[in-house]
Amino acid sequence: MNSSLVGLQHLKYLDLSCNNFNGSSIPKFIGSLKSLEYLNLSKAGFGGTIPPQLGNLSKLVYLDLNLNYGRLGFLYSDSLTWVSHLSLLKYLDMSGLHLSAAVDWIHGISSLPSLEVLHLSDSGLRNTNTILSHSNLTALKVLDIRSNYFHTAISPNWFWNIRTLTYLDLSSSGFQGPIPYEMGNMTSLEQVYIGDNNIMSMIPPNLENLCNLKIMDFSWSNITGDIGDLMNRLPKCSWNKLYVLDFSYNNLDGNLPNWLQPLKNLSYLNLHGNNIMGPLPLWIGGLHNLTILNLGSNRLVGEINEEHLEALTNLQVLDMSDNSLSMRVHSNWIPSFKLKMAGFRSWQLGPAFPSWIRWQRSMNVLDISNATIHDNVPDWFWVVVSTASYLNMSNNLLSGTLPASLEMLAAGMIDLSSNRFAGPVPRFPRNVQYLDLSRNNLSGTLPDFGAMNSFYALALYNNSISGSIPFSLCLVQCLNILDLSGNMLSGELPTCKGDSGPYKQMLALNLNSNNLSGVFPSALQMSQDLVFLDLAYNQFSGNLPAWLGDKLPSLALLRLRSNNFSGNIPIQLATIQGLQYIDLACNHISGQIPESIVNLKTTSVLTKGQQLEFTKGIQYMVNIDLSCNNLTGQIPQGISALVALKSLNVSWNHLSGRIPNNIGDLKALESLDLSHNELSGEIPSSISALTSLASFNLSYNNLSGRIPTGNQLQTLATDDPESMYVGNIGLCGPPLPKGCPGNGTSNSPVDEPEQKDNGMVNSIYLSMIIGFIFGLWVVFCIMLLHKGLRYSYFASIDYLYHTMCVHVVVTWNFLMRRGNRAGLAA
Repeated sequence: MNSSLVGLQHLKYLDLSCNNFNGSSIPKFIGSLKSLEYLNLSKAGFGGTIPPQLGNLSKLVYLDLNLNYGRLGFLYSDSLTWVSHLSLLKYLDMSGLHLSAAVDWIHGISSLPSLEVLHLSDSGLRNTNTILSHSNLTALKVLDIRSNYFHTAISPNWFWNIRTLTYLDLSSSGFQGPIPYEMGNMTSLEQVYIGDNNIMSMIPPNLENLCNLKIMDFSWSNITGDIGDLMNRLPKCSWNKLYVLDFSYNNLDGNLPNWLQPLKNLSYLNLHGNNIMGPLPLWIGGLHNLTILNLGSNRLVGEINEEHLEALTNLQVLDMSDNSLSMRVHSNWIPSFKLKMAGFRSWQLGPAFPSWIRWQRSMNVLDISNATIHDNVPDWFWVVVSTASYLNMSNNLLSGTLPASLEMLAAGMIDLSSNRFAGPVPRFPRNVQYLDLSRNNLSGTLPDFGAMNSFYALALYNNSISGSIPFSLCLVQCLNILDLSGNMLSGELPTCKGDSGPYKQMLALNLNSNNLSGVFPSALQMSQDLVFLDLAYNQFSGNLPAWLGDKLPSLALLRLRSNNFSGNIPIQLATIQGLQYIDLACNHISGQIPESIVNLKTTSVLTKGQQLEFTKGIQYMVNIDLSCNNLTGQIPQGISALVALKSLNVSWNHLSGRIPNNIGDLKALESLDLSHNELSGEIPSSISALTSLASFNLSYNNLSGRIPTGNQLQTLATDDPESMYVGNIGLCGPPLPKGCPGNGTSNSPVDEPEQKDNGMVNSIYLSMIIGFIFGLWVVFCIMLLHKGLRYSYFASIDYLYHTMCVHVVVTWNFLMRRGNRAGLAA
């Protein structure tokens, strides 16, 4: 700024707003313009400290230093004592400044007797729970201190004693506790915004004097209690003035009251996200000025008919989603309203397609998902929604074919998933950003993608689409999510030239359960941000590339099962620090499990909707499935360091050696399958420490020794506990029938009680011995007297002897060869 402005000593009005001074300081010489009454420096790109010389502008009536809208934080003030000198000031806006260090801000401002409007939103303020012994704020009408960091009790506070306030905004400032009774004395209040705080109680019961109240916004404030009680606490004298009531996202319950004289001027009613129960009262239909009605996500029940809606001629937004409501109107009903937004998710609108939608020609948002509609979509519907920006009809039983005019829809978000649409996939809408046609009966080939620059998510999974993925996919520039799984696609994934194409910003790619072929797609080298990759159940082949770890550093899930991949597991996989899920099962992968797999590490993991926190450096792999391959060697001893591992499956390989002794350190393990390998030695006793196990299999190995016991191992949910250990001829102990040496002949964990009648038991034993001796002498006498029987008996014995000798020799040689191979491998 040119300092020559100092010469304008009679200047009263100076407006430099909406310029760009590029962070330069507010000139101190402005403080010498003693005649200034109006000074506007808002959104002008000033930086640094507010010069205290502004306090010299004793005639100033209007001061605007608002720096919101992109310039937040450039301008700050360590003290506001200079403000106290502006005794004529009526309007002060310092929103968006950094005033957190100005500990005297309340005292500086409270000395302004003429101040009528004060805006201090988003200014980093912290200290506010001050009780002023004296305040000159006798003219203040507007107080806006929203979006600060007070995090203190909402009462007591200096502002509750200002009786002149007509506008009070305390929203999003961390206030806690109940609203004080003093609010009932603020008789001038017209608008009050206390949303996004933590009130934890009902509004005060003494609001009957607030006869000027027009707007009440208490959304997201943890208000508790009965909705009927809340409605009855609204000041009766302002019922004809109230036009905005917002108590959304609180903890209100109970039934809506049955009023005879509703709020005649109410235009905005939002009770979304509470626990309000019961039917919708008919007085709702008497709110003739209502333009926005949002009662979604409650527990309302019953039927809605024409009487509820017919008189709402001004209604533009109607959101009643996620209630147990049904609409019962005549098929020829023509509503009196023209909706721009309609939300009927999880209603019972069907089974017939709701014909009243035909007359809603200004629709911008329509959600009739999960609405029990079992019908064809009429042709007129696609005309009605042609200009809508959001369309959701998922999870119904809609049938018919998708029209060619789908390409002309203006919607940016379209979800038609989980229906019964059949026929070919139409050309994609030109402006769509999110398109979900999954779980239908669509067939034919994929249409041309064209130059869809804003296309960021496409889901076509679980259809019957065939053919190849068109090369025009390379024209899509911003694709984040592509899910074509569960179709009949063939060929290779298109490789795009240069740095352009859909892969550069790809976050999730799911192509599983198709007939795609070729080597691991080299195009994915561009996908530095790829998190989810699923190529399972296809015909991909070749080696896994070594560049996986370098080019896909953000990968969390890698699923390649049931393909034809071969070669070794790249050791570079261990460099992907966020990898949570590896599934390479049912391929032709050989070699050893790389020891580097135990180096996978991060600080957190998302699993089953919960975030588990770990300290830096603790390994956390959640799932490893390497089953049904040709892997050899041993299980890495360091695998026990993966302390968050949920599932480990290396079955149906050729792994040898011992099970790691410290496998019991995997406390989070829920599934362990080491079956059908060549593992030997004893089962580590630490395995009994796996208290989270739900699935366990060590069958068909060369394990030996006693089976460890433990509460979890004994209570695994299986109908055949022996199957977990079968095929290990050296194992003994429960649940196998084979007893261990030193255990006697019984495997029962509890000895049978001693028989009381020992004499009878001894008699039974004696009778058995006598019977055996008598039978032996009978056979001996017969053979002694009958020559033919004697020759036949000894011939049979001789044949059995030679057979057993041959079997023993063959078995011994087989075991010796296997033992030698194991020794060499070790």
